Amino acid sequence: MQLGRAFRKFNTTTLVGKSVKVSGEAYDDIEPGECMSACILAFAGGKFRYYRSTFGYTNTSGLAPKEEKNALGLHQFYVDDNREAMDLTARAAKAFGIETAQVVMGVEMAYMAEMGIDPLLLTLASVTKPRGVYTLPPSPVKAG
Repeated sequence: MQLGRAFRKFNTTTLVGKSVKVSGEAYDDIEPGECMSACILAFAGGKFRYYRSTFGYTNTSGLAPKEEKNALGLHQFYVDDNREAMDLTARAAKAFGIETAQVVMGVEMAYMAEMGIDPLLLTLASVTKPRGVYTLPPSPVKAG
């Protein structure tokens, strides 16, 4: 959330994808990428946010369209026996009880509203099975 707020402070545009240097070009190209889990909190901070689930483009021969996948995904908090694999919220829930996890969810919902995103988006994370990922559908995420 701190990264997202910094993005917002500096009017940064966020997009899902990977920047790749194109030889001889003055700018980078964008290839499909992923923004999963806590990444969505940083993504949400963008003054303008761009996400689409697929890229359509023509290959180098100019003949065939190709479709590549992008992914913007959420998941619920979960507790894993491997402490290094646990995220901060899961560790808090285990150490301090489920009440802490609910507080963290409330903080995240308030943050999403602050960034102009419907906080109910986080309900998609909470109904996703543990260790699963809910990938947002093809329609773009619009900036608030």
